[in-house]
Amino acid sequence: MDQNKSNEVLTHHGVLGMRWGRRLYQNKDGSLTPLGRKRADKLISKYKKVTGKNVIENDSKQNIKRTVKSMTNEELSRFTNRLNMESNFIEASNRRNRLNPQEVSRGKRFINKLTNDVIVPAVTNAAREQTQKWLNRQFGKVLNNTNSSTKKTIKKYVETNPRNSDLQKQKEEMLKSIRNNLQTDTKKRKK
Repeated sequence: MDQNKSNEVLTHHGVLGMRWGRRLYQNKDGSLTPLGRKRADKLISKYKKVTGKNVIENDSKQNIKRTVKSMTNEELSRFTNRLNMESNFIEASNRRNRLNPQEVSRGKRFINKLTNDVIVPAVTNAAREQTQKWLNRQFGKVLNNTNSSTKKTIKKYVETNPRNSDLQKQKEEMLKSIRNNLQTDTKKRKK
């Protein structure tokens, strides 16, 4: 036990002279303290000795977007050449994709054919049928709640405005439902 106690060491991580709540190198707003400026100057001089280059500082002029009027002819020509090269590259890559389409695997061709030839028409037909049934139910509700004069005007409208074969089919279906409704109305009246 005595040997374990002698192996325990208390370590402290920090800087000599460090105090709680005091910043040595940088203020809360990000500006450097006098000690921080001194330290930064040392780091810059070390960088210059090692690399032989000055530290590149962000210049406020570089961050401002330049207007066309403030650019020189050389800068404008470099800028327009760059834009032209980018657009040419995009056009060339699009052309290459059109001329050399990637080969599609057999499985993908099968799935594409299945979806285009079987699934899409089946879903379309099912949706069409369900919509037709819903419309018939809605027309039936409307026709049951209307009087006979309204039914006659609907009948005349359908007879005088057939636009295509689908309307003709709808007309026939509506006429059947109108006849059925009229028959049920007359039966109810007789009773």
